[in-house]
Amino acid sequence: MTEEFLDELAPTVDWPGTSGEFAEKAKPQEYKERQTTKETMMSVRAPSRCGWR
Repeated sequence: MTEEFLDELAPTVDWPGTSGEFAEKAKPQEYKERQTTKETMMSVRAPSRCGWR
């Protein structure tokens, strides 16, 4: 499930555009949100240290 989510996230990387005022304002926040989402998904996919799976 997490792999599918990450695969579907990748093509949306350019949604705010690449130039213009909106892109300049949205890109930094979008990048932070994308990184946080990827880190969360990767931690969910990692084997649990407490033995739960």
